[in-house]
Amino acid sequence: MSLESEKHIGDTAVALALNIRLSPTNENLELQRNRGYDVIDKSLLTPEDKVKKKQALDKTLHKSQTIGLLSNEPDIVGNLSSLVYGSPVAVKDGLSPDQIAENADGGTIEIDEHKLDGKTGYTGIDSLSREDLKSLLDEHNRKTNAERQSGKKRVIETIKLRTTEANKGNISSDYDEVFSESNLSRYYQPADVESIITQAKLKKDIAPYIRVVETMTNEEYAEFVSTVNSRTVDYDLNDRFKAQAFLKELQDKRVASLKELSKDPHGWQRSRGLVPPNLSLEAGQLASSVLPIFDANEKTEKDHGVIVKGMGTDKERQLSEKIKGERAEDFVSYFRDEMTKEGVTKSDIEKIKSVVDGMKDKVTSSICRLAMSDSAEARASAIPVISGVKHRGDIELKLESSKGNGVKKLFNNLINKEIGQLYQGSEDANYKQDAEVIKLYIMGNMHKTGNYTLNGEVVRDAVKAVFGNTAYAVNGSYVMPPRGMSHYEFGNRLHGLTSDKLVGLFGDKSKDRYPESYGYQSEGDGKYSLTVGGVYKKDKQGHPYSH
Repeated sequence: MSLESEKHIGDTAVALALNIRLSPTNENLELQRNRGYDVIDKSLLTPEDKVKKKQALDKTLHKSQTIGLLSNEPDIVGNLSSLVYGSPVAVKDGLSPDQIAENADGGTIEIDEHKLDGKTGYTGIDSLSREDLKSLLDEHNRKTNAERQSGKKRVIETIKLRTTEANKGNISSDYDEVFSESNLSRYYQPADVESIITQAKLKKDIAPYIRVVETMTNEEYAEFVSTVNSRTVDYDLNDRFKAQAFLKELQDKRVASLKELSKDPHGWQRSRGLVPPNLSLEAGQLASSVLPIFDANEKTEKDHGVIVKGMGTDKERQLSEKIKGERAEDFVSYFRDEMTKEGVTKSDIEKIKSVVDGMKDKVTSSICRLAMSDSAEARASAIPVISGVKHRGDIELKLESSKGNGVKKLFNNLINKEIGQLYQGSEDANYKQDAEVIKLYIMGNMHKTGNYTLNGEVVRDAVKAVFGNTAYAVNGSYVMPPRGMSHYEFGNRLHGLTSDKLVGLFGDKSKDRYPESYGYQSEGDGKYSLTVGGVYKKDKQGHPYSH
């Protein structure tokens, strides 16, 4: 046997096989077979070897035609294999499109033994042995099944994304295409396709109502449900079932929304578009971005009975970072200007004060309240507090190096002595917050002057600067008068207002009408509640009497 002839025949067989794989018709098979035979006949092989080479060539070309047909003619695969599915998903109440899509069987292409006995009309396939044909089919089906699984995963991911958005009330522009029969039937059996489409349509029908229903009052929601029921009373059974499924889905959304509201009211307001996502800190825009927060807080309490204070940690952090990132004088000037710019009314300022007072970060809250004050003295006192915020670490180290580790206790004792009587005890959250502001004011002054003296007089001066006054004793209780008002004037005004209040509440002959019978508790912003023995005096609804 000539090695040169052997190699030439082998190279020819490879070229012929590739040609047939690209064009797997019977006519091309016959053409390439004849070319191969011609090469073999012209070789120097013995007659016996030529017969063997022709047999081997036939098998190679038959396999090539089969591979080409399996790759390029889907109907051929269908004639030899079957797409087998498991049981359809049992659609239960509340099962969403993405859950059905994830749980549904995507089907597997498997060889159908019964189909292998028939003829396809293609020389290559019909000439192969059963074992060779099954081997080629197995390899092709494995690749196809892997591709189907990958395709199904991509479809599931898309369905999940569209379902998640639909749950928020958002329907994407390609929603109908994603949930179309043509798209889904590539990977799912008809029963599961129908279930996915049915649930997807329900989601789409519900979407426009989700945000509306989530923020409705109980009365509005009850009226909405009544309206839906009245409009669907004459529907056939199937449509009434859809309507009830519609209402159940909305009810579930509403319950989840109200749970979210009780857990994170600021996040709830933000996600429902009731408040801006962030404060606008550009010049001239702060007031207009805080006022919607006040309105949303009031509406949330009125509609849902949930008391919401402040603006949320994200927005508080914005203000805190601005305070730390600017010169103290610049921030105070900025904040004051925002409150006095054209268009901001007295009513607006009171609303902004309410939001600022409700902030969790009481240091930032106090700085903002001082900065927005009409009193130049109050605005000036904000500057040392800001300085204390920025330089606290350095000041604490210097104090400890000069006064020892007891400086923290000394601070607390001095501050408690000066303002402790105003609160319900040293563990009172309001006391801790106000004491912190006083401490920062003192530290800010220390940084400015380089004087690290810490005594009662220093603390008293800080209290006067931050609060604009000192504690006032009345009927066994202590309150903080308004900034700049003398204790004498405050005492007279408080007595007169309280007397009028009590007479109005209990009448001019009641033993409860005398102001001397009551103590007071400061509530901030010039408001005071009545106490008896240090305990709030409350009305029948459990609310403290205040004025």
